[in-house]
Amino acid sequence: MSDIYNIKTTNKYEDIIHLQHPTSANHPQMPIEDRAAQFSPFAALTGHEDAIRETQRRMEERFRKMEPGNGEKTGENEE
Repeated sequence: MSDIYNIKTTNKYEDIIHLQHPTSANHPQMPIEDRAAQFSPFAALTGHEDAIRETQRRMEERFRKMEPGNGEKTGENEE
């Protein structure tokens, strides 16, 4: 594969790979736990999971009532 910048793919970062990681004189380094928290999942829609669980609970209750032998109507025409 030809490279328009004449840089070999395996040595793409050869000029910076051995440099020391830059550090700020003004800001302390963030702890690893806090950095990891930046990428953790979050609830974009507050209460959405609760609403899903409540819907699931209601549907399961409805299906239990529809099971044969429980004395409830199944939704079919019963005469």
